[in-house]
Amino acid sequence: MRQENPMISIIIPVHNEGPNIRPLFNEIAAVCSAGGNWEILWVNDGSTDKTEEEVLALQPRGGVCVYLKMRRHFGQSAALACGLEHARGEIVVTIDGDRQNDPADIPALIEKLGDDADVVCGWRQSRQDDWLRSVISRAANRLIGAIAHVELHDSGCTLRAYKRKALEKLPIMGEMHRLLPAYLVWSGARLVEIPVRHRRRVAGRSNYALIPRIWKVVLDAILLEFYFSYMTRPMHLFGSAAAGLFLAAGGLETFVIFRKLILGGEWISPLFFLGLFLACSSLFFLFLGVLADLTVRNFMATSTVKTYHVEKKTVLGNVE
Repeated sequence: MRQENPMISIIIPVHNEGPNIRPLFNEIAAVCSAGGNWEILWVNDGSTDKTEEEVLALQPRGGVCVYLKMRRHFGQSAALACGLEHARGEIVVTIDGDRQNDPADIPALIEKLGDDADVVCGWRQSRQDDWLRSVISRAANRLIGAIAHVELHDSGCTLRAYKRKALEKLPIMGEMHRLLPAYLVWSGARLVEIPVRHRRRVAGRSNYALIPRIWKVVLDAILLEFYFSYMTRPMHLFGSAAAGLFLAAGGLETFVIFRKLILGGEWISPLFFLGLFLACSSLFFLFLGVLADLTVRNFMATSTVKTYHVEKKTVLGNVE
């Protein structure tokens, strides 16, 4: 593989996108035919329509199509993780399978990758979604940015280009595919965002339930904040909680003693039992922090768990 002509892997997660497979492939092939060493990885995320038949009927020329069939519907994050594991390219491009992303924007993303960028994210301009989806998406982007501490206008745009080295040993679970830029920035990667086109869906049906998806993304953003701050030192989080509860318990019991000795109150009172409860909770959080710390250390040292299972892999075209 020549450095001036690196292989490009284009990962496309698809779920019941049969009518979009051939038109999307033709568009991508037209973009890639200008030159370069490329492969397209179609990750079938438990489709029940003719997605498989459409992919296997493709006849790539000048590049390679890799078909990965997952055993069931695991979700887009798992599909992207599957594609990343099997991708061979030095540059990895991700794109939705519904044709709302324009493959003609791929060269601009790749061109922007260089010494100053490890990941280039698409920012959908003139979005063709309905007004409710657009409003909620913008609000979610601001909320995710505030939680994950990354300035990104469009965290939901799948059209992105990555340097392969930036994605090594990257855990992708839940709805974390939307938060990859935040994770990469946290790990030291350099991020650039450029405007891309957005098109209306012309075939197939949307696979997303808007409100549940936004809620899941927000929860994952909170988890990511925990991951950034305490993944390697959970004892600091639980220890801080234990210290706060212990101080609160001490304050309550001090007040109970003051009230008994100075004001003539009773020893046994709801405040006394509340202080005792907080003190016990403090010990609980302290021991929980110890267990979490030991669990994290063991997990990081031994984990080989995957978030998906591949049923079949088929390569179409000539592999050099």
